[in-house]
Amino acid sequence: MRKKKDGDTLGEKIENVLEKLKKKRVTNCIDDAFYQLKFENGIPFYVRGTNLLRDHPTYKKDAQGEQVKLNLNRTLNVVDEQLETEKALKTKQQAAAYADKTFD
Repeated sequence: MRKKKDGDTLGEKIENVLEKLKKKRVTNCIDDAFYQLKFENGIPFYVRGTNLLRDHPTYKKDAQGEQVKLNLNRTLNVVDEQLETEKALKTKQQAAAYADKTFD
């Protein structure tokens, strides 16, 4: 009854606009800005995640004037800093272990 009389609430209007924006190619990362409710072992958590493997298709005209599809993947230049740190620590530990063996 209220919806027929007053229309959508402000929150519903905002959600409707965001849903429309989400469908546009330019704003396909809008989901990354919001928290989503996830349950783990019955405990609710609000999690904000991103899909780094998402491809962004782009079109470019070649010399003949035909459109060529280019896939621009966001992960090409993303460095996993935690993995790099773990690798560096592992090599340091191996070097230290080798030095300890040669000292004896």
